[in-house]
Amino acid sequence: DFMINAFLSFASQQQNIILEANFRENELRQLEMLTQQFNYDVFLIVLRGDLQVLYKRFLDRLPTRHKAHTSLHLEESFECFKEYMEMLRNQDTVFIPHIIDTTNKNEKEVLDTVIKLLG
Repeated sequence: DFMINAFLSFASQQQNIILEANFRENELRQLEMLTQQFNYDVFLIVLRGDLQVLYKRFLDRLPTRHKAHTSLHLEESFECFKEYMEMLRNQDTVFIPHIIDTTNKNEKEVLDTVIKLLG
């Protein structure tokens, strides 16, 4: 809801916006409808990587992150994490994703890749 409200706030002023989240299919559908309504171009960047590597990164960051990041209990097992990530990966959207494999990239390399994609 926060992301949708942020989009509406910026869109009503015809400003560009960057939204970052693990959007679920129903949220993507809502964004699709709103971006069409407000005539917004969308540049979707999807960060992917080897699931074992991503799970380790997730667990390594967990002690310093907000407790909301445990609300799905993905830390309980790799299988829980994998199931959630596969659900995200298999969502249907009209947005054309630009996929970045983060398996062997650090944060700076990912950011540099995003900046290059955005031109």
